[in-house]
Amino acid sequence: VVLRRYYLTVKTDPVGVATILGENWYDEGTEVTLTAPNTVPVSAGVRYKFSYWDVDGVPKTGNPITVVMDANHTATAHYVLEYYLTVLSPFGTVGGQGWYPSGSTAYATLNTGLVDHGNGTRRVFVSWGGDASGTNYAQSNPIVMNASKTAIANWKTQYAVTFTQTGSDVAPTVTYTAETDPTETVPFTVWVLAGSQITYAYQNIVLGNVPGVRYTLTGVNPPSPQIVNAPLTVSASYQVQYYLTVRTDPSGIATIPGEGWYNPVQSVELTAPTVAGYTFQYWDVNGVSQGSGVNPITVVMNAPKTATAHYTVAAPTYKLKIETTAGGTTNPAPGTYTYAAGSQVQVTAIPSSGYIFDHWELNGTNVGAATTYTVTVDSNYNLKAFFKAAPPLLTVSISPMSASIVVGQQVAFSSLVSGGTPPYTYQWFVNNNPVPGATSNSFTFTPTAPGIYYVTLKVTDSAGNTAQSEPARVTVLAVPVGGYSVALAKNAPITLAMIYVMLLGLFGALLTLAKRKRK
Repeated sequence: VVLRRYYLTVKTDPVGVATILGENWYDEGTEVTLTAPNTVPVSAGVRYKFSYWDVDGVPKTGNPITVVMDANHTATAHYVLEYYLTVLSPFGTVGGQGWYPSGSTAYATLNTGLVDHGNGTRRVFVSWGGDASGTNYAQSNPIVMNASKTAIANWKTQYAVTFTQTGSDVAPTVTYTAETDPTETVPFTVWVLAGSQITYAYQNIVLGNVPGVRYTLTGVNPPSPQIVNAPLTVSASYQVQYYLTVRTDPSGIATIPGEGWYNPVQSVELTAPTVAGYTFQYWDVNGVSQGSGVNPITVVMNAPKTATAHYTVAAPTYKLKIETTAGGTTNPAPGTYTYAAGSQVQVTAIPSSGYIFDHWELNGTNVGAATTYTVTVDSNYNLKAFFKAAPPLLTVSISPMSASIVVGQQVAFSSLVSGGTPPYTYQWFVNNNPVPGATSNSFTFTPTAPGIYYVTLKVTDSAGNTAQSEPARVTVLAVPVGGYSVALAKNAPITLAMIYVMLLGLFGALLTLAKRKRK
């Protein structure tokens, strides 16, 4: 049997990409395995990549393939031209690098556009270069792969410039010029391109959180401008100041030098001037009086303060002349005094030994006998104190000084008063107890029970002086038993003889009564 033989043609598309083994004559029914190389390098960054087989124009899947030689066949290995995209970056992780079919679009990528080294130095993505373009680190502009290409990530180095301050409780602002011209509140940090210049200016005056407090710039270190070749810290120093407000009361009657800003503990002397039509009274600082008439004053600036000079409208003045008669003086002493209109002046009369105050006369008019007199100075006045010789000492005696009576009898007392200043008032006492209604210069004592009684009289003169008599002793006996009594002349003193007679009468009455009972 003569076997038929068939020819297998093996080629590539494009022609000549590679030589693939297997082209030849084969006996009918032979199965021929064809293997195309997966890639075929052309030059750096250029290659062909196997795509698929076709046999006699019919696409086949897989590689290798098997061709059954039942006829003449042509097997073609199809290839696609590819170009390589290289993505280069010294920082971050690149993406998009690899082989791309000719004419396709590729993108270069980075996982970050900012790399902070933690030491005041960082890298910031700027743009894509080489065969790429764009400023988005995450994806470049489209790259048409019509040749092998390289995308390069461009970075810039930045250094941290830190702005700080000391001395101010309120954060100041800093205006700086680097790549932009922003204003920031201290403390803050900006990143500046390495090798570039930065200029900056701190806020000169920072107002405090409360009125009357501010902070003034005293220095900046290092001074502006600076070339940034490494991380940089800029610090400013501030001095606290307090405001002194100087006012007058009433407002606006004078301008007193001294108002303004002062450093802590600085001392400021304030002097209230003479103001026509007004009288200076006192200073106060934050409402606290510095003392009546104290001028000038010194204010220590340890906080915001307000100093107020208080004035009153100058009132008309009048004269008060104080005089006395012989026998005493006054407080204030006799003399002529000047007082502001409306002043109230108390004048007290002080009698000398052997004299008493009598009365006051104001401009010749009797105004009373009180020891102290108050003059309201609304005109010119002449006040005179009149004194007189003191009267003799007030004394009082009563009569009789002793008496003995029986219950039911009376003792009539009279009095003798001398000295003092009439008229007098009287009060009789029995055993130191005032007798109701007994307020005349005589008193009739009618005891109702036996005993010993002491009678006194207290006298008060019109000047308030008092005197009391020596006590008079009154002995009061019980009425004799039997009803016998011996009548005594009114106010007659009871003697021992009288008592003896009374006892004999009583004894005789008892004997007569005894004889009657025996009968």
